[in-house]
Amino acid sequence: MTRRGEDPVERDLLVTALIRTLRGETSVSSGRVSSKAIASEAGLPRTSLTHKHRDLNELVRLVKELDKKARNNQSEEVNSLRTQNAELQALVDTLAAQVTLASMRLRDSTSHRPKLVAGPSHDEESRW
Repeated sequence: MTRRGEDPVERDLLVTALIRTLRGETSVSSGRVSSKAIASEAGLPRTSLTHKHRDLNELVRLVKELDKKARNNQSEEVNSLRTQNAELQALVDTLAAQVTLASMRLRDSTSHRPKLVAGPSHDEESRW
């Protein structure tokens, strides 16, 4: 019987399972970073990770925590970008309305100008 944490085959299986999970290449587990999922991916009972290889279990816990923080940061960034997008869309709408109004004013101002009417051409005068 090996001492707690000294089974190199189990350690290799657990580390390999953790790496596969982090790469998104899981074949057995849910793909989540958890003690249960990593042990399942390694083909071992969860207790081998939580009781025998506590250092690896702590590593899994830290990775899970970092992953959660990263997702929260991404969520905050997405919300910030959505807010910026809404502000820019409002600006685009305002500018489009101003361009439309300016175009209508220009069209109205050119329609009220007196039109230059050309007098009779020389050919018409010579016919009379």
